[in-house]
Amino acid sequence: MLDDQGQVLFSPNTDELMSSYPGTLSLEPAFYDLPAPRGTRDLVYSQPVVGRSWTVVLTIPAERAQQMA
Repeated sequence: MLDDQGQVLFSPNTDELMSSYPGTLSLEPAFYDLPAPRGTRDLVYSQPVVGRSWTVVLTIPAERAQQMA
């Protein structure tokens, strides 16, 4: 979960808390690729929360999504 400045408010990885989100933010829902730190890529879905200044971001390794498909 991100605030209106793109700062990470909640993440399962506590090292990311209060860091700047490296991806793109928009006022509309978005789906895109993001290079991952481990040299791979992640699939990202972002959804702004209606009536709030937060954005919910879901990230999954592209390799995992391809395995599930």
